[in-house]
Amino acid sequence: MTHLTDDQLQAYVTGELTDNIAEVKAHLRSCPKCQQQLAAYRMVFEGLADESGFMLSADFTDKVVKKAAATNALRDNIIEIGLLAAALAAAVFLVVYTFDLTHLLQEMVKESRTIFSATMKNLPFLSRENNLPILIALVILTLVTLGDRLLFPFKHR
Repeated sequence: MTHLTDDQLQAYVTGELTDNIAEVKAHLRSCPKCQQQLAAYRMVFEGLADESGFMLSADFTDKVVKKAAATNALRDNIIEIGLLAAALAAAVFLVVYTFDLTHLLQEMVKESRTIFSATMKNLPFLSRENNLPILIALVILTLVTLGDRLLFPFKHR
């Protein structure tokens, strides 16, 4: 006899096999492969018969609804941030395109250097003449902090 079919093994496990029961039992005693498949089917059928593992908690629906609402809120926040970033980029482009800011930026850098130099003279550990990298780092940190506060006001702090 060749190996037992899946239908034969399933019928044997459920007790519904009516044809050739003696041959099937004899084959199962001598065939390790069919024995393994039979054991696997028994585990599946026992698992399906045990419904206690599929009980849902009483607040399962509430948890699913809250999770869905949180996902929607996150999506809405991402859209809001994207729109805000696009508006900010458009405003910056409009200002740069419309106005010649070279003179204004030069004055701002000059004034910032003056203020920075005066501050550095009062701090002995930073009294070197060329402190431009520190100034740039401070400006970048200030801009990042402002951007964080403006773009992410909903963040839990």
